[in-house]
Amino acid sequence: MNIDNRVYSNNIRDLSSQPLSEFKENSRIPKVDLTEAEATIRQKEKWMPDGTLQAQLIVERTDRNIYDSYFSFIDEIEDLSAKEKSLIRGALLDSISAPSMETTDGKALLIAQTTFELNYLKEQWIPAEYQEQMNTAIQQLESDRFQAFDAELKATYQQLYEIMSNLPERFSESAESYAKALQEVEQGTHQLQTASRQYLAAFKSIDGKGQLIQGFEQVLQLFEETQLGSTSDDVLRRIVEDQKERAREHWNSFSGWLPQRAGRLPTQYAPAYDLKG
Repeated sequence: MNIDNRVYSNNIRDLSSQPLSEFKENSRIPKVDLTEAEATIRQKEKWMPDGTLQAQLIVERTDRNIYDSYFSFIDEIEDLSAKEKSLIRGALLDSISAPSMETTDGKALLIAQTTFELNYLKEQWIPAEYQEQMNTAIQQLESDRFQAFDAELKATYQQLYEIMSNLPERFSESAESYAKALQEVEQGTHQLQTASRQYLAAFKSIDGKGQLIQGFEQVLQLFEETQLGSTSDDVLRRIVEDQKERAREHWNSFSGWLPQRAGRLPTQYAPAYDLKG
């Protein structure tokens, strides 16, 4: 495995050279437990390097399971027409089906963005008497996703620490840095966790009635500054720009379901702002 020593100091690259799903598939660290609401569980047998046969639980996320577990009450709201329920379901499924991100910060950004989108949908479409129930569902989904995010961090740093601990002495400093990162994750003080809270707070501060597009771009600017700092690495800058583009496209796709146009963000395919309300 190719380990990038800048992972811990800059928090820019993802936590391994492989996608986390592949990383854990090849790892002997126990897989992350997600709530049943977020996953379909199946069992898989795998031959381990020592020749033993080990049964593993493989997590398969399905957006429909998330909708059914958190938001199925919407289907029973009598004040909504069948068409409105169908549009809400489409918007919800669009919001919770986040695109792939290349960095862990990018994944945290999208969890926060989903919370923002769902709250915006609530204000646009959910009848007043059901908004508290919608609030509870949104908060629970956010909590469960960040719990899974933290567990993923913990499992990955544990893996990196064990790898470095079994290497020659010259790698001891790296092992210590991963041990420190693991301790910070367990305490909730790791930089990635701090950034997650910053993204949530930034999205919550957006004025959805008049300054939505400007506020959204300010969140993306915060994301860029958190990712890059003062680096001059052009490769990393391109990765961050790509993730910002995916976040904009995700919002544009979601907002297309809404009864009132919320404005569209500029992308490489539609470079001009659309601020019409």
